[in-house]
Amino acid sequence: MGDGLRIYLRDIWFKYDAKGEWALRGITIYFNSGEATIIKGHNGSGKTTLMKISSLIYRPTSGSVIINDHDFWNLSDRDKISFRRRVAFVHDKPIMLRGSVRRNIEYSLLIRGIEEEEVRKRCDEVIEELGLKTIENRSSNRLSAGQAQLVAIARALVTEPEIIFLDEPFAYLDNEKRKILVRALRGRREEGVGIVIVSHEPEIALQIGIDRVITMENGEISNISFLR
Repeated sequence: MGDGLRIYLRDIWFKYDAKGEWALRGITIYFNSGEATIIKGHNGSGKTTLMKISSLIYRPTSGSVIINDHDFWNLSDRDKISFRRRVAFVHDKPIMLRGSVRRNIEYSLLIRGIEEEEVRKRCDEVIEELGLKTIENRSSNRLSAGQAQLVAIARALVTEPEIIFLDEPFAYLDNEKRKILVRALRGRREEGVGIVIVSHEPEIALQIGIDRVITMENGEISNISFLR
């Protein structure tokens, strides 16, 4: 992973349309590879918006996103793609691509031009790790919400991101699948991957080995608790 990744948000303001309310107000926070964070707060507090700006999907209305000392939104398109490939975001209600479960997991590697043998190896490993072997050939339109969620997480993990952002990853999982996911994320955490989780069930996420808990309220960070 080289020197790792640091995403620093400086005085971030964001609104979804010019006449709307501010979804984020003056946010300054950082996320590093090798650190695990929970973001919590009531619905509408700005958690998912913060995740999408941090994972380089949304451009802030004002403020700067500094990634390894580079102002991300002033970079060339090529450099933006390079940094985006080091980060992953998984929505709480992910969209599945047409085709099989395996095809969904392979896709993010194939579009990066990775050789087929390496694609097959990585996919085999993550399918086994997340307990997806029995459904790897199932059509993506025949998945339950929990299965789709795990497939989307597998699709992100297979790219070997340096920081992964997960929006309510445990929401649709039964106890067995939750244990599988906790084990997988804890392993990534120990390998130096940054993990950022939005969750209404922080007691589950804490099992991963959390460094801090960020609490949001009305588009602002109201509290940061350091656990390590």
